[in-house]
Amino acid sequence: MMALYDAKPNGETFVSLVYACAGLGFPCLGKQLHAQMIVNSWKLDDYDGRLGRSLVRMYSVCGLMDSARSVFEGDLKICDDQSFNSMINGYVQAGQLDKAQELFDMVPIRNKVSSTCMISGYLSVGQVLKACNLFDDMPESDKDPIAWTSMIFGYVQNELIAEAIILFAKMMAQGASPINSTYAVLFGAVGSVAYLDLGQ
Repeated sequence: MMALYDAKPNGETFVSLVYACAGLGFPCLGKQLHAQMIVNSWKLDDYDGRLGRSLVRMYSVCGLMDSARSVFEGDLKICDDQSFNSMINGYVQAGQLDKAQELFDMVPIRNKVSSTCMISGYLSVGQVLKACNLFDDMPESDKDPIAWTSMIFGYVQNELIAEAIILFAKMMAQGASPINSTYAVLFGAVGSVAYLDLGQ
């Protein structure tokens, strides 16, 4: 449509398109957009660093961590909380927990997103104690429903049903509001235990 009216896209257009590629899982198109940015002589920190951050996000979501790391390290000005969170989550999703840990240790100020990503990563490989310690170290204000649910799901994932129920009770006592997935995880866990008891 823009070409039809001889309108030239600017950086804002590219930021939106790259984020759309991340959301839709279109890495090939995202790479083409990245190439076009280079052709246009745009820098990663142009548009307040949003060009670079959008690329880090897109590559991380699509599991292209080498490309994400290349952009991430290409300009220190885009290495903010948002980029760190994208990288850490990308490495966790890719099963590269050592690299996620490396970046997590570099984060200037840890936030609930990066901490929750690491908690999920630890629990996915059975490192329950590390996950518990990190969760306990989180400021209470950072323990949003997603953080609580990630921890509860991790307990269930590691067949620690009693711990999951106790943590849910603690969550309720502290006034945190469960989300739909919190109940889904708990009901599934309790249901499976009841089914096993019935079988015995």
